[in-house]
Amino acid sequence: MAKLFAASMINLHICVIGRTGIGKTSCAREFSRIRKICMKLSEDFYMHSFHSNTKPSHFYGNITMKNNKIEFINGSLINAMEKGTTFIADEMNLAPEIVMKSLVPALELNLNSKIYIPGIKKKIQINQKFFFISCQNDFTTTGRNSLPKLLAKKLKFITFI
Repeated sequence: MAKLFAASMINLHICVIGRTGIGKTSCAREFSRIRKICMKLSEDFYMHSFHSNTKPSHFYGNITMKNNKIEFINGSLINAMEKGTTFIADEMNLAPEIVMKSLVPALELNLNSKIYIPGIKKKIQINQKFFFISCQNDFTTTGRNSLPKLLAKKLKFITFI
């Protein structure tokens, strides 16, 4: 918990790695609830559970019809980025490599500036309190993928024992 809080204070995004069922995601959720209180945030966290069929639109958002108009509906990651809360990427390394690579623009340290994310028709304002936590099993576990190098460079790895 202390490592997570310190990392969140300096905008160092985290990847928590450990065995199946030891509480990585539960810890991230509880940390996010505590962080909400300490940092006076409006939301605890947003979370997406990744799987082999995950697409970037699942967490970035997509275009839909609303009130007879075409509208972009934010996904959980965009909401977390704009509101400055925690985003939990649960089992991130179950997703295909191309999907994991799509997370890289969201993890750039462009706090309080607008960034363009490919495929989204608007610029996103990243709140300075935004924090990203990935919870995953080691890539040697069946069905897990190695993180793309470009993504791995954006994360601090913590082994959960």
